[in-house]
Amino acid sequence: MPSIQNEDQEQFEGVPRENGVDEEPEAAPLQPVVRPVQKATRRKVKNMPQKTVHKATKRRTNKKTAAPARSVKKVRSFRRGVPWWVWLLFFIGIALVAVGLYLLFRTTPAPVAAGEVAAIVNGKEIPMAQLERQFALLPETYRAFYTKSIVLDQLIDEEIVIQYGQKNGVVVTPEDVTTEVQNTIKDWGVNAQDLETNLAQFNLTIADFESLMERKLLIERSMVLVFKDVAPPTEDALRLYYAENNSSFFTPEQVKVRHILIASQRDNAAVLGKELKGRVEAGEDFCSIVVNYTDDKGGKETCGEYTFGRGMMVPEFENASFTLKPGQVTLIQTQFGYHVLQKLEDLPAGVTPFEDVKTQISETLARAQQVSTYQSWLTAEKGASTIEVLFTEPVAPAK
Repeated sequence: MPSIQNEDQEQFEGVPRENGVDEEPEAAPLQPVVRPVQKATRRKVKNMPQKTVHKATKRRTNKKTAAPARSVKKVRSFRRGVPWWVWLLFFIGIALVAVGLYLLFRTTPAPVAAGEVAAIVNGKEIPMAQLERQFALLPETYRAFYTKSIVLDQLIDEEIVIQYGQKNGVVVTPEDVTTEVQNTIKDWGVNAQDLETNLAQFNLTIADFESLMERKLLIERSMVLVFKDVAPPTEDALRLYYAENNSSFFTPEQVKVRHILIASQRDNAAVLGKELKGRVEAGEDFCSIVVNYTDDKGGKETCGEYTFGRGMMVPEFENASFTLKPGQVTLIQTQFGYHVLQKLEDLPAGVTPFEDVKTQISETLARAQQVSTYQSWLTAEKGASTIEVLFTEPVAPAK
């Protein structure tokens, strides 16, 4: 639900309590790769043995890999419709662009002398300036887990992916970059001038941004080639996963309701609430009233419907929803205003049927297979590459 501000500046988001399923949790920080500080010497790695390969760091994810089918609808997310491996790009750096570069502007990169090189991958240099820029774009919460050496490892992985794609015919045209920039600006809800202003604060230009977008597209298209032979999971594999993880698909008792919100800021909100309750009880179309009167703008698209379990809503809303019988209508008050609330259905606790979670299981197994494929592929590509790491992490001063 869109926010409704009251006198205390609280918000009604469908699930006002913290950690409700309407809110998409923030990704857990990546685990750092711990390695000893090395001397500032030029080291070459040719046909790197497997034990020295720095694999992409895994991201910790929610163990609930397949959510029950009956769940409160999620708020709109920039991740929707994006292949999972685009988020795998976070492991190799470029996803800092994909998830919203303009949100990550926090610090200015340290000055770097022209010509300094952090690493060389099959003859292609990774400038120190690129490493400094990428590190500076990390959000503050990630700086406790990242070092520049880790970011450099990610940039090396990125370069290997790009080179693989280019060897296999991947091309990104200027027109592709222009379209991607325009789509990104639209998705972020900013205009070109806002973007340019934010970039300028950190010594970045639109040209720099376009270059990042070009690399993002190169990686996305190259990853398609990496996964081209990954077969979808079989029906037997899906059913086996369902059987072995049956408890994961247990759904607690839930209710399905719909409501009309009259925000507290309205004049005579209580009077209007009583009037609308009477109109609903008289048989007037509920959805029409929602469209014309509700202050829950998100609810207008769903006739004000919500499905949820206990502990998801504020107490007044939850108690009424579970107490009513299907079809009954009541008027309640919460900190967000007055709600004309109608109970639609009781949903008893139970295990979600296989067919209802089949797609989610398929996505989970496909994701696991792709991660495994990527790790094996990256190990092989690194083993066949010449990688020179020239950057050495500075030793932190003793406290």
